[in-house]
Amino acid sequence: MSDTQPQKNGFLASAWDLFASIRLTVGILLALAATAIIGTLIPQTQPAAFYAAKYGESGARLIAMLQIDDMYRSHWFQALILMLAVNILVCSVVRLKTVWKIVFSKTPSFSEKSFKQPAGEPFTVKAAPETLQKSYQAFLEKRFPTVVHQPADNGFLLFAEKGRATRLGVYVVHLSVLVLLAGALVGSFMGFDGYVQIPEGQSASTIQLRESGAAMPLGFEIRCDDFAVSFYESGRPKEYRSTLSILEDGQVKTTKDIVVNRPMKYRGVRLFQSSYGTASAKDVSLAFTSKATGMTYRQTMGIGESITLPEGLGTFTLMRFTNSFLLMGKHDVGPSFLGMIEAGEDAHTVVLPLRHAAFDKMRQGDVVVTVENFESVMYTGLQVAKDPGVPLVYAGFILMILGIYITFFTAHRKFAVRVATEKGKTTVTVFGTANKNRHGAKRKAAEIGEKLAKLNV
Repeated sequence: MSDTQPQKNGFLASAWDLFASIRLTVGILLALAATAIIGTLIPQTQPAAFYAAKYGESGARLIAMLQIDDMYRSHWFQALILMLAVNILVCSVVRLKTVWKIVFSKTPSFSEKSFKQPAGEPFTVKAAPETLQKSYQAFLEKRFPTVVHQPADNGFLLFAEKGRATRLGVYVVHLSVLVLLAGALVGSFMGFDGYVQIPEGQSASTIQLRESGAAMPLGFEIRCDDFAVSFYESGRPKEYRSTLSILEDGQVKTTKDIVVNRPMKYRGVRLFQSSYGTASAKDVSLAFTSKATGMTYRQTMGIGESITLPEGLGTFTLMRFTNSFLLMGKHDVGPSFLGMIEAGEDAHTVVLPLRHAAFDKMRQGDVVVTVENFESVMYTGLQVAKDPGVPLVYAGFILMILGIYITFFTAHRKFAVRVATEKGKTTVTVFGTANKNRHGAKRKAAEIGEKLAKLNV
């Protein structure tokens, strides 16, 4: 038992020394900086297929294994944040002991030796030191929370100070960093980020998480009451707006219109407008033009329906609608209907992009198919996110601003007034010093000396 105890204490001491090291702080900060660079270069929270296409199968497996695809929620990033928090905490505790005694001492000690040079020239007065002590001390007590009287040879000393608490400014900054790190960890462990697509008139109570692709229940329903999109003359989307209602137990709790950068918030969950598209189509008006006769035949049909074409052109089936179709696996031709023409034993897939009405003319075959009109149901694409660490992050920023102000714009100032009889005259000397901006403290001491001199006019 006695043999293992020193080893344990030695281990704890070594760990304490490690986390009290500024070198460890620098190392962790460099690692976090490198992480930020990697996170900028490698897109985050993308589907596995994205990384396989961009970096190859081996690269995608390495990215997944190292959790580089979602670094800010990875275990190693959380470990770095936790290590930095412990490092800052230990460094603060090690250096706080001395400062704590200075700030919270009930009996502050003063020494004339800590004041090196007087602020300005000493001045002489006719009054004896004992008659000045009361008025000088009252003058200082009006301006400083702490004033101490000490007897001295041939006179007395008055010490005054203010701003002891400003020495804690740097620790307020440390605390702000710890609060920020706590906010990051809380958001990482307890937050989520997902998405959902909701057709007009329908609702959803689960979302798909970005990092895992798993479905997660929200505990309430989101209903898309209406969706509208406007376009520029170029055809580029100008604004898309969703009218959303939140329902619990079948009751509407709140309703709000959202657009990009104007989210809806409910129970800490934020709903962002991120995308839109066509969820389904019905009553699709199609035109079939025979290349042999030039005759055009029109037919209205729905998804999954089949019709027999005139002139023995075969059978056409409208299979499905997609918001994005990759032609030859590379070129996205946008929203498209997909159909199938069967003539005898031949079957051909027909791609009908809505943006390119004459696209089917390039296909070899006896008939050209075009989409003339259709009734569509739009969907709204929502980013659904919750970050319970946000209040802590805001609090951390406020504390940091306060700490920086205290650290750089305030100081612990000390002043001394020495009154002594020298060569038959009463001489008054004023000193000033500070832990920061000592020149400013000396100027203030000189002002105090000028005002003290006027008390005896």
